[in-house]
Amino acid sequence: MTTMRGVGERFGGGNGRQYSEQGARNVDVRQLDAESQRAHELLKALSDLGEHAGRKKIIASAGASEPLTPRALTAIATYLARLDIPLTPKGIARFKADRGLVGGSGLAGSVARAYVRAVAGGEVLFRIDRKEELDLRPAEKAALAFLRQLARNAGAEAVGRLKEALGLGNPPTPTPEAQALMNEYIGVNTVKEVAQQTARQGVALTSDAVKAFVERIEADKAAAAGDAPAAAPAKPVKPMTATPMPAPSAAAAVAAPTKTAPSRPGLGLKKG
Repeated sequence: MTTMRGVGERFGGGNGRQYSEQGARNVDVRQLDAESQRAHELLKALSDLGEHAGRKKIIASAGASEPLTPRALTAIATYLARLDIPLTPKGIARFKADRGLVGGSGLAGSVARAYVRAVAGGEVLFRIDRKEELDLRPAEKAALAFLRQLARNAGAEAVGRLKEALGLGNPPTPTPEAQALMNEYIGVNTVKEVAQQTARQGVALTSDAVKAFVERIEADKAAAAGDAPAAAPAKPVKPMTATPMPAPSAAAAVAAPTKTAPSRPGLGLKKG
């Protein structure tokens, strides 16, 4: 029987027994609701992995504390739902798909670690199903491969700057907590737009070429804002940093432009 120790509240057992605040020591986890059971599974997996800091972060972020109680596990499940990563079968499946993890309903190993990263935020999430990916044209598949590399090697900031330069945004988030994570989302329309606009401008799908492309667009936008009579001055932010990445496939390579505008100090990205 899987149990929790140190339950600090009144809790009804499956056989009608009630555990008082003073006397409770063991509670069968199977007596809890499904999402609280999965919260317990997630935290146990982190303990088994030795991810004690990550476990502590999730518990504290949910406003709970050790020793765990049914109320604490409910708070953790509710907190993850507010982050738009609910511990429901559908929510877990989407969580894994967004991050390219193996399917199923288990919360152990790399999946448990992924929940710790998800709570920290700043992720790039790919919401493209298998059929959508199979239907992409070769140039669009090359753009998807590039975006995955960019996300892996440079993170959400670089992806966000590219999307903003191309006028692409994120889907609305369901809660303020989810919005505060500052994640970037890549859907099939984003992939197609990146493929189309880089091809139209003759931009090779490499880190350096795309970096120069983004900085040129940012410089043009800043210059246009400076020419407008009522335009507010641009906010200073750090320049974009190039991140070495593997060369793209032959189908993705297009000649890079021969002339780019230099990066101005203070140009950068605000989240889209």
